[in-house]
Amino acid sequence: MLPRLLFLTLLVTGNSLVAEPDPYESLLNDDFIENTTFRFRTKFNRKYLETGPDEFKTLISHKVDVPPLIDGLLEDDCWKTADHTKTAFTQWRTKDATRKQTVIYVCHDDKKLYMAVVCEEPSLKTARMLSNHPMGHVSWTTSGRGDCIQQFLELGGVGGTGRVFQFIYNIYPQVRYDGLYPPYVPYIGTGFKLGGSMGGNRWICELSYPYEGFQTEKARDRGINFRYQGPPRRGEIWGMRIMRLGHTSPNQPERMASCWNHNPTGQHVVPFPTGIIVFEDVNALHNGSMNEIDPKTKHPRHWNLLRSSDLVVADLRFDEDEGHARLTAETKSADEVVQVIQKAGVLPNVGYRLKARLKKLGVEGKITAGILQPFVQHEFKSEGKWETCELDFFTGPIQREVTMFLTVSGGSASAAIESISLEQQIYGAPKGATCLTGNSPRTDLNLDAKSLADVKYTYLEPETDKERFPFRKQWTPGWTNGVPDQGGTTGWIDATKSSLTRLDLQTVMVEWSYPLPTGATRRPYPKGHIILFDLGKDYFIRRVELLPVGVIENIVIHIRPEDSHEYILNSKLRGEGVLNPSGPLLYGRVQKIDSVGRFVKIRFVPHGKIGHAIYFIRIWGEEKGEHKGVRRFQWKEGLVVPEREYRQFRKLEGPVLMPAPQEVDWSGGEFTVQDGTPVYFQKQTRSEAIVNCLVEEVESMFGIRLKPVEEEGNESAKNAPGAIVLGEIRSNSLASELAKNRGWKINAERPGPQGYYLSSRPDGILICGYDQAGTFYGVQTLLQLLVRSRSGAVARGVEIRDWPYIPWRAIDFRGPGGPTKPFLRALARMKANVIKSDIGSGAVRKMCDDHFFFTPGVMAGHTAGSPIEMNDDENWHYLGMGPGAYRRTCACPSHYGRYEFYETRAGSTAIRAGVHEVNINTDEMCHTGSGARWLADRRCLRRAMTGDELFTEMVIRAYDLFRLHHIRTAMLDTMLCASWEGGNGSYFDMYKARPRIPEDIHIYSWKGFIGQESSFPEEAVRRFERVTMLQGSFPFEHRGRINEAYGAPEGRRVQGIWNTVWGAAGPIDQVLAGQFCRSMPMVDGGSIIPFMCQGWNPNSPPVHTEKWAHRIGYLQQRIGEIVLERELPSWREGIEKEFFKVDIRAASNWSHIDPVPGDGKDWLDWGSNNDLRRMPRGEVRFEEVPFNVIDPNNNGGKSIVMVASRTKTARLSVPERSREIPVGRRAASLMFLRTNLGGGHLPGYRITYEGGRFLAVPLDAMGNASKRYSCYGLYAPGETSGAPDNPHANFKHAKHRMIELFSLFFRPAWLGTTGAGDPVKVTLHEWVNPYPELAIESVSIRCPPGRQSGRKEALFAITGVTPTQRDFEIWKDRRRMPLVPVNAIDIEPSDTPVMPEDGAWLEEEGDPKTWLDADGRKVCEVSGFYRPGKWVNNRNLFKRQDNVRLGNGATIKLARPQVCKKVALSGLFYWENHSPKIYYGVTSFRRTDYVLEVSSDGRTWTEIGRKQGICGEDGAHVHPLPANPIQYVRVRLDGSRYVSQRSRSASSGPGLTWLQLYR
Repeated sequence: MLPRLLFLTLLVTGNSLVAEPDPYESLLNDDFIENTTFRFRTKFNRKYLETGPDEFKTLISHKVDVPPLIDGLLEDDCWKTADHTKTAFTQWRTKDATRKQTVIYVCHDDKKLYMAVVCEEPSLKTARMLSNHPMGHVSWTTSGRGDCIQQFLELGGVGGTGRVFQFIYNIYPQVRYDGLYPPYVPYIGTGFKLGGSMGGNRWICELSYPYEGFQTEKARDRGINFRYQGPPRRGEIWGMRIMRLGHTSPNQPERMASCWNHNPTGQHVVPFPTGIIVFEDVNALHNGSMNEIDPKTKHPRHWNLLRSSDLVVADLRFDEDEGHARLTAETKSADEVVQVIQKAGVLPNVGYRLKARLKKLGVEGKITAGILQPFVQHEFKSEGKWETCELDFFTGPIQREVTMFLTVSGGSASAAIESISLEQQIYGAPKGATCLTGNSPRTDLNLDAKSLADVKYTYLEPETDKERFPFRKQWTPGWTNGVPDQGGTTGWIDATKSSLTRLDLQTVMVEWSYPLPTGATRRPYPKGHIILFDLGKDYFIRRVELLPVGVIENIVIHIRPEDSHEYILNSKLRGEGVLNPSGPLLYGRVQKIDSVGRFVKIRFVPHGKIGHAIYFIRIWGEEKGEHKGVRRFQWKEGLVVPEREYRQFRKLEGPVLMPAPQEVDWSGGEFTVQDGTPVYFQKQTRSEAIVNCLVEEVESMFGIRLKPVEEEGNESAKNAPGAIVLGEIRSNSLASELAKNRGWKINAERPGPQGYYLSSRPDGILICGYDQAGTFYGVQTLLQLLVRSRSGAVARGVEIRDWPYIPWRAIDFRGPGGPTKPFLRALARMKANVIKSDIGSGAVRKMCDDHFFFTPGVMAGHTAGSPIEMNDDENWHYLGMGPGAYRRTCACPSHYGRYEFYETRAGSTAIRAGVHEVNINTDEMCHTGSGARWLADRRCLRRAMTGDELFTEMVIRAYDLFRLHHIRTAMLDTMLCASWEGGNGSYFDMYKARPRIPEDIHIYSWKGFIGQESSFPEEAVRRFERVTMLQGSFPFEHRGRINEAYGAPEGRRVQGIWNTVWGAAGPIDQVLAGQFCRSMPMVDGGSIIPFMCQGWNPNSPPVHTEKWAHRIGYLQQRIGEIVLERELPSWREGIEKEFFKVDIRAASNWSHIDPVPGDGKDWLDWGSNNDLRRMPRGEVRFEEVPFNVIDPNNNGGKSIVMVASRTKTARLSVPERSREIPVGRRAASLMFLRTNLGGGHLPGYRITYEGGRFLAVPLDAMGNASKRYSCYGLYAPGETSGAPDNPHANFKHAKHRMIELFSLFFRPAWLGTTGAGDPVKVTLHEWVNPYPELAIESVSIRCPPGRQSGRKEALFAITGVTPTQRDFEIWKDRRRMPLVPVNAIDIEPSDTPVMPEDGAWLEEEGDPKTWLDADGRKVCEVSGFYRPGKWVNNRNLFKRQDNVRLGNGATIKLARPQVCKKVALSGLFYWENHSPKIYYGVTSFRRTDYVLEVSSDGRTWTEIGRKQGICGEDGAHVHPLPANPIQYVRVRLDGSRYVSQRSRSASSGPGLTWLQLYR
């Protein structure tokens, strides 16, 4: 039997609950309701009423003036007239009426839909319902496993094309459930209300559904964006599938599951067939028969009669004798018009049918009926006869109103009007269409038998021509899945004998079994399945329908005419470029195909891991007649959105102080800092380090050398003019004296620890800290205050009073290498002060101390120190077999080794170095799949303690032991919160230990539910002396003002905030590539720069404002200068910059404007709705940088340079490399105006210098998150914040969304929209030239062969900055990347490889390895390229692919000596991780040096070439070989000079990815 697709639907299967104990029995007396007396009477239906093929179970919802009181009693007047179900509910899959019946009532008003469900219950005591969630664990199962109602409401479309909301409820409102499906998003927050009651042999649920609650805000991260715009329009239809479910018990093994509409399938959510709710009337038009008369005008109500001029005589009246309305029009000229109109509300992207029946009575004029938008009309031509017209149309993607018209034109005429209707369509066949697959329920609409005999289909694997038919597979005796097609398992299947085109639609299906015995643990066919239909001849194809067994991710239609060999993309059901729907669907209906073709290729992509099965496919069409051609897919067809402009990013003029100081008073004047400016300080503890920091930073930033002056004790205010004075208030320093003279009151209350006062006046600068940390942070503010001037650097007049909001501002990063000095300098500039990393000792440790970083790096986790907890029948190997291996094992707390381990950690080197805290972790000790056990071994069991008692003892013993060493204990709160509080502490009831945990333990809080006082973090802040908030939302609530948000008691504040992504960001290089500026979607600790600003002074300036965004952007670029160790010449202040523009016209090969979709060129070839035509052209400025953006109309249709890697499935033929773009001059930097389309591997930008040497450089952030930086994907214009007006909002929602558009490598240049309103962005990347003294000859972009990527690189313009003397001085003595010589020769198409690509390794162990050709003959031996046992990594060594990782060198021995013409090789590509966890990538390409040698005998070697600093992005490096025979080739590699502390591990080091010899 097909596996269930949805976990929620398991609640209705008969056997799944049989063996479970009855959880309701103990609660029955307390919760049972049985005394209600009902005055409202319900007649239960006993007979099931069939519906026709095009009919639906229907409820008409009438609008009420007075809404019902939701109390479950139904005593309101509205229920007396409400429509109700009139057919018996039937047992699921049958048409048998159930013994217990159900009746549904419905009505509505302008705010809510109201519903009453009356359930017959002959024996009330047999009902089973829970009124509360057991143990507070909130779940749908509380109501869903007992007697309940399961209901699906579908809005925005019907029959699987709308958005489906799921509700499960009984009579108790506390346990009601609302969710989204598909996809499964629980507790979506519709706000529906419930009143329930029981008595009189029935139980009742009375409900209200607010329209505003039908939205998917909680599912936006799943790509679902739906918000219902109520109230419902007249004639609007909602889908409703509703089931009543009974409970199960040992005495009642088969569960009652009754349906309103017959459901023959095995799935409750299947939308075919569906019941419907119609609002007011099926006719969206009022007074469709025109028999409701306005007593004043005597005209039919709701209809407007319009005349083109006052000379026209017209009348519209209802003739009671004739029984129909009559329209008369007398015109004086042929161009005069009479029109009858009515406007009606509609849903967007929905099909409607206009039906009008009338009789034309005059022959002179023309009478037409139709819709204005989209424009469709029909002319009535039969005089004196009743004629019916039917017009089908689809509304536009944002359309919510149509105007129906009846027009008389071209002369006088009159007409009798019987009726006019406008109805929303559901499953109905297209007007005039035939079911070409012969499986319509209406047999009169099916293709004739003779033609149907020519219809056939087959199954294919996507992107190949291979067959892949549905198949059945038995994996174990009890596990079989898959259903073959009844028509065959290979070749073409006759449509008259197949499964997909049978008339008994939902009793037969096809299913693809899992390809591997992985069950539903992974997505088995991520690219879906192709069903290719051959219709026998060309038809005009109108529609395709597909009913899956599960959920549809997408359906893609390609059409091929009989006289063509090309399959043309015609339609997509959803995905990029499709307006609706935004999420997965239950039914596939692809409309408006409108193409001539014989072959229909249907690509069906199921959603999720299961559900690769189909009930049926229908294709609708007609004889092709005069129709021609294939309608090509167009991006968001029909949607034209007026341009809305963005506020653009602009560079602020300094000084910019971030984090923002608490109090700032600007004043006039400025102080100039020059060479020799004295810096007074009193030597004590770390004061000399503070001064050295100031001196070094000023020299680095401005080239100015300050003069430190150690105070001798006799200094006075006379020494201060012209100087910088540093010190603390509690010292006898000059700074203290000056501060007191100025009346500064610096104490423990204000500014307190880490606080400082700073003053800048024309006569000098004073920084006075409460402590040395405060003085240090004052220096960091001063470094931001200084701005370059002609005479040095100046500081504006200002007085600053500043202190931190949060004492601990922590960052956590993991990976090889540890923090670098520039990284620490950058963190200090942001006033971070806690680093949770392995600092070690030496220079970095000293720098941490000098920069006031606290490093609480001592961990004493619960996984070490004693034997591991496990059961008697387990061993170490068994514990590690789970998906998490050994990550969460628990050391035995009853073993003495556990506490000896604590003792050892207490005396560790880190503790002796001044770290006064040990973290015992206790994180997620419940993950049994990762080896966790508790109360498992005999040492613990024989002590007869409970789980929480044992946990308490472990914590207290550690706490007592550390106290003896004067060390504080820290722990995570994971196990202190129960599952219903958001934690893991329900495991062995560990949460019960919480009241016994000492209050002076440092709690790291990241579990719990915000807003619940009984849960963390609120309780943690109230109860514990030191709490550090980390992860998720906790540091961000109340816009970062978490002390106020969590109600910190007087005298107690949150100790710290911790920015962590649990190591997902990797080593420093990866942190710089992403986390520094961007939040991480999977484990969002918040991007570092905004995080630290919030920690010092939250919501200052307000985080939703443009001011905040521009200041964050400014800070990010300045921080980038520090951590990447390069200045941005375009951002230098106080220096006149000379820009020059590079002409890219000759190299342009593409256009950013796409006038014609589907012609294989220009932008993404989706047409004008998807291109960048709204981007400014010509001479433009972004920031202050001038660019020339080419107008393609002035350059032969070309405006940009576009390159992309060649892939087998590429839709567009884009070159892999660009032409050379001439520059011809020196540059301090080049600014590239560019973007990328899609994510993937970066190309290399090749900078070629005079003399022909070059450097391949990256411009973008590299990693598997790079798609987030692409052209498409930013906030909509005006939607800069998710909560701009809410001062209590979470920072992540309230922040200005522009801050997510920055990187250390680029800033946004232009933000705009396409014609369809899609937000787009183009970024400005400033590449700083390490060789400003050399002229740049040219620039080119190259996607190297061998590296596959779906990314397209688009370059719009290049502007350079002319170098100054400072650029030459900066780079004069710095270590620079070596320039690479160009190849003297290249690989030609005629060159024949010596090592054939289609060869294979000889499967044997050892070194060397043998490469065989396709016939099994030995080609060569290779040694040294692989680590022992890992040679398989190099299986593609000769295939020019990017997944080879060759080591430090290799030797190739050919099978025989031979003359070779040339040798080519490629370096390694930069590293990327493509696991589901987001890794950001690296900041530089991976480089190595090589020496290439050849030999004829393996003893005497000849060097034939060497290069330094090569990388995979260079492409192939080719060297000629001597004319004499050779048998050996040796490559010696050295990458040591390119391995830095910042770029350790897989992102650096020597290696090659390809090598080849050519004859």
